[in-house]
Amino acid sequence: MRPAALGQAAAWLPSPAVLLVGLTSFAICLALRHQLLGDGDTFLHVAAGQWLLEHRAIPHSDPFSGGLPGARWVAHEWLAEIILALAHKAGDIQGLVLISAAAFALMQMLMLHSLLRYLPPPYALLLCAVAGALFAVHLLARPHLLAMPFAMLWSMALIEARQQGRVPSLWWVLLMGLWANLHGSFPLGLGFAGLMAVEAGLEAEAGRRWRALLSWAGFVLLATLATLVTPHGLDGMAFPFMLSGMSTVTDLIEWQSPDFRAYPILEGTLIGLVGVPLALGLRLPPVRLVLLLGLLHLALTSLRHVELLGIFGPLFAAPALGPQIARLRAALASRDDGLVGPVWRPSGWPLLGAVLLLASMMAGAFMGSPMPLTNADSRPISAIEVARARALNGPVLNAYNFGSYMIFAGLHPYIDGRMDMYGPDYYSAYRDAIQRPDTHLAALLDQRAIAWTLLAAGTAAAREMDRLPNWQRIHADEVAVIHVRTGDPR
Repeated sequence: MRPAALGQAAAWLPSPAVLLVGLTSFAICLALRHQLLGDGDTFLHVAAGQWLLEHRAIPHSDPFSGGLPGARWVAHEWLAEIILALAHKAGDIQGLVLISAAAFALMQMLMLHSLLRYLPPPYALLLCAVAGALFAVHLLARPHLLAMPFAMLWSMALIEARQQGRVPSLWWVLLMGLWANLHGSFPLGLGFAGLMAVEAGLEAEAGRRWRALLSWAGFVLLATLATLVTPHGLDGMAFPFMLSGMSTVTDLIEWQSPDFRAYPILEGTLIGLVGVPLALGLRLPPVRLVLLLGLLHLALTSLRHVELLGIFGPLFAAPALGPQIARLRAALASRDDGLVGPVWRPSGWPLLGAVLLLASMMAGAFMGSPMPLTNADSRPISAIEVARARALNGPVLNAYNFGSYMIFAGLHPYIDGRMDMYGPDYYSAYRDAIQRPDTHLAALLDQRAIAWTLLAAGTAAAREMDRLPNWQRIHADEVAVIHVRTGDPR
């Protein structure tokens, strides 16, 4: 590469501050390794990816469930599941942590890099820290985390295009297609693009409004068509809305409205959203305000959407707020000389190489440290070992949060984390049996000819199993209890 080309590329390099934030985020994720693997669905996605690699096909009927074998199920997050399976194959459990930590670090770097273009460094750093704290609620090794850097790049492309008064390059349409095959959150990106199209039309000169609007509309249409190139096709667009609209989905904690006492960082963020603009007299253009209010609605509706407010809200608000803040705090905004200034300017290739080397050394040290999986609320490892030793077979009734790990372990659960596949009727009957076992459990066991159960320790359902005739407890630990049938289910 010519020296001039190298110089142009260096101008786009992240600043030392951005590199430091990325390295710090990566280290924090490694330290929080057990939280990253704290959800059983991680292992379901790994198992799905392993199936995809083995069969070189995308399933349209379920190969895993024991309760609904062959039910219609499309692996709509197939690309992320293959990535997770490959990471597991290359580095076992540590591989899952590393790929997730890298995705989170890249997301944080991209966010800070974008914010620094419009906001004074202290404000950009603060907003990046708040976004990271809000994301901690949903910091899990699952497809949504792998999709975040793509969502960030897409949003940055939209913002830059609006700032320059043009339509994004059509190359970004391909990125939207990748996002759609990684995670079902891609309609959010289309919504962002649609709002930017409206803003372009409203802010264009009187004689050019329709041209601006139609140009953006063409881009949004092409991006929408790109999202149809998925195993779900047209159904993929409706899937997120169908899932969030299920009557039973709020039984899952991540789909419930957040509890401010449990998540004070969210309360502080909301107070800041109201208090700071009022105190400083900051204003947002109408479309950006609508976008921010939409993200606020999602955050208040569902715990799993809290991070969206912290990440995308600042990104889209920063271009409008930056000049206002600069006028209010001119001294702070311009104080970037001396020893501090270089920290925010693009770094050189040697520094980038040094940071990558340090990150590689951290990853190598992490891979060299044993990380055995132990029992957890979503991982009944000891109980599954007992089930294998006893050669238990036949239909099993399991705790909901055990199902995904059971699939990873090669078992066929009665139910797992794919509530969309099982549907509200199936899940409601299961929930009644688990939550009201004295009146519903025995009937479900007989109706489904259940041969053994794997239930959460200390629950009413596990205690009811101890009282039922023709059932015997064969294992109990701090996480799970196993009962086997001793009589004829008929």
